[in-house]
Amino acid sequence: MEALKNIRLVFGIQQEAMAQLLGISLSHLKMAETGKRMLPASALPVFFWLESEANRLSSTASANEEAELLDFAIELLILKKSKRQLEKKITKIQLQGKQNQRLVQLGPGFRAQFPFAQFPSPSMRMDALVYNAGIEIQYSDVKSSILLQMELEGIQAKIRFLESK
Repeated sequence: MEALKNIRLVFGIQQEAMAQLLGISLSHLKMAETGKRMLPASALPVFFWLESEANRLSSTASANEEAELLDFAIELLILKKSKRQLEKKITKIQLQGKQNQRLVQLGPGFRAQFPFAQFPSPSMRMDALVYNAGIEIQYSDVKSSILLQMELEGIQAKIRFLESK
């Protein structure tokens, strides 16, 4: 689809950014640009909007100013999508952290209910699960969550800046 490439050229964006805007993989975009694949239905509204904006910009005298405004709009779309993805990751990490905490809390009750002498195999499995949950609570959950929160704060600041323009 030659229109995809033309849109990218009008706005001066890379294939990676275009793929993010459309919500498709880079390989899918490359195949769509060469006509080997069609865009999915979910990408069509964004594609048609970009195409109409590219056509409008190509026909106006103040294309540079409008292109800059559109660049902001495109950047804003990409940032909002990144924000949603980060929020999903943070929610997943928080959920995993809660599950790990519940598992650690379950350990003593499990040992009391099912003593090792009577239930050696399940007790050993529960001990391993509790141990792994404890390790994850100590290290990965906190570090990952903090790093993702920092990244999310940066994206939110960029979004606020672009929305104020």
